[in-house]
Amino acid sequence: MTINANTESEDMNYLKIKIMFDLQNSYPEVAPHFRLRNLSPDYIDNKFVDYCETQLRNRAEECIG
Repeated sequence: MTINANTESEDMNYLKIKIMFDLQNSYPEVAPHFRLRNLSPDYIDNKFVDYCETQLRNRAEECIG
């Protein structure tokens, strides 16, 4: 899934992140595996993307079930 900051115009869509999910057979008893990919390195710092990924993983663990 690609998350776009501006879906109205590709020319103005400077911020993009792709999230890839891998749901395990035991989902929802376990958190899904996922990875964020920075599609806008000129505008989004990779450290920020890593931070977001960590926060999402923590939240996913809290919401198991």
